[in-house]
Amino acid sequence: MGDTMKEDSQNIHQRIQSFAADYFSFLARTFPVMCASDEFHFMPRAEEACRFYGYLDSMGKTSIQDCTNRLKAYRRDLDHMLEDPVFRSIDQGKVCQTILEDYIDLYLLKSSLSAMFIEFEYKRSWEHDPLLYLKIGFIGIDHALGKPASSNREQVDRARNRLESVPSLLKNAQRNLGVVPDLYHRSAQQMGEDCSAYLDEIAAAFSEQEGLIKAVAQSAQALVTFREYLENKHPSSENLAAPEVYLEKTLRDHFQVSIDIPEIMDIARTQWDENLRLLEEIGSQAGRGKGWLEQYSSISPGELHNMETLELYKSENRRLREHFASQWSGGVEVEAPLRILQTPRYLRSIRGSASFSAAFSGDPREESLFYITTVLSDAADSRRLHDRLHREYLFLTAHETFPGHHYLDSTRRSISNPMRRQIESPLFYEGWATYAESLLLETGYVKDTLEKLVFHKRNLWRAARCLVDVGLTAGLMGMEESQRLLVSSGFREGEAASQLKRFRLNPGYQLCYSLGLHEILKLRGSCGTLLGNDRFHQLLLGGGELPFSLIELRLKNLA
Repeated sequence: MGDTMKEDSQNIHQRIQSFAADYFSFLARTFPVMCASDEFHFMPRAEEACRFYGYLDSMGKTSIQDCTNRLKAYRRDLDHMLEDPVFRSIDQGKVCQTILEDYIDLYLLKSSLSAMFIEFEYKRSWEHDPLLYLKIGFIGIDHALGKPASSNREQVDRARNRLESVPSLLKNAQRNLGVVPDLYHRSAQQMGEDCSAYLDEIAAAFSEQEGLIKAVAQSAQALVTFREYLENKHPSSENLAAPEVYLEKTLRDHFQVSIDIPEIMDIARTQWDENLRLLEEIGSQAGRGKGWLEQYSSISPGELHNMETLELYKSENRRLREHFASQWSGGVEVEAPLRILQTPRYLRSIRGSASFSAAFSGDPREESLFYITTVLSDAADSRRLHDRLHREYLFLTAHETFPGHHYLDSTRRSISNPMRRQIESPLFYEGWATYAESLLLETGYVKDTLEKLVFHKRNLWRAARCLVDVGLTAGLMGMEESQRLLVSSGFREGEAASQLKRFRLNPGYQLCYSLGLHEILKLRGSCGTLLGNDRFHQLLLGGGELPFSLIELRLKNLA
């Protein structure tokens, strides 16, 4: 590289670093709860948010408009940097890796900005989704109480501050909300009930903290008022207008994929057909005169079936970590400790029975959390949930811990590049965790025929989720057809209806499992041979959760 080009490269690198620092700092100050939680997948994990555990997000109309204007200014600056002459060599084959990495950083930042524009300016969830405010308020309280603190006093003080801010947050919700679709309306009522119970739990746990108890009472009264507001607000029977527009923008601008909606449906149908074929083949081989679904339903993994669920998953997490440490030449380095625990009461109505919540700050004391729901209100449903969690524990643990989400997040958080460290992609995130399950078969960890049946049943379910998500959002499938498809993948009618409800709360997310897996397998096909599997995995995760077209460009340049 010539001296002039090197100087130009250094200048643009410094500009990008300065831009990113300002961008993350602004978001951390403005939206400290959303930046600290992966519940809000459109928001980067801005680490500076750990300085603001005593504050809730600015959700007034003026603040949101000011934020949108600031984002527009960031976008103008970003587009200007992308036009820098230093990047002209990118399209000319192999290029200087430093220049390429800066180019990738800019497109990663552009992807992040696009996600927020879709949320605030197009979807405008803040105008129709009461769940947004409940999640900000109560995830915020949970973080104030649970994230690392210098003392118990600091922990209590910041929780009190956030509790005292809940009334203002919920008043902003009432000012901002216009038409609320029925699905969001009903889900917010359920979450509101759970949040009330969660406040009772806090009051019982901190009964001697007079100031905190007073703040709990203020928050509880504000929640009562908000729930009454929702009860008196007539919900709309219509879903959001033109959700296919948000889906197309998400694919193009946030995920930066060139695949269109019909192609995604074809990918999901192919995955459905292939996994159904394998299920029927395995079912036939296993014999016993039963179909694959009947065989799945009869699986009872010996003494493990009676083992306490959380202990089963803790034990499996340890086994998987040891297995992949021996399989991969680089081992498995993980910084954040992992805690496996019951899903908090306030999250049960909006999260699946097993979910992951990553640590986000640089504090080594901060834990990543693997939430598991083991008890439902109905005893029969609880038994069925227990059976499913115990049948699928191998793959659920792999998906959420090793080599899935926990390993991926720990790797991301260890990256020195601040953009790669703080920006996640749902497409990469869920695609990798789905791919991680397949590594149990590939590395010989799973050999049993019925365990393979469970694996393909889970993939069949994910293909159904993708078809339902895209089909409903784009108007290609109806509710009855969608529910029948979920039933065909192994769910009872009631379970399918519940799944469908949860999927529809976040359109465009469920496709990430199948499409992300498709993209990783395609990438492995094009680059895995050049790099070898170990180096492919290391470079794939070590580069951050990038758009897949940029990953391919990066890997081929490194090969």
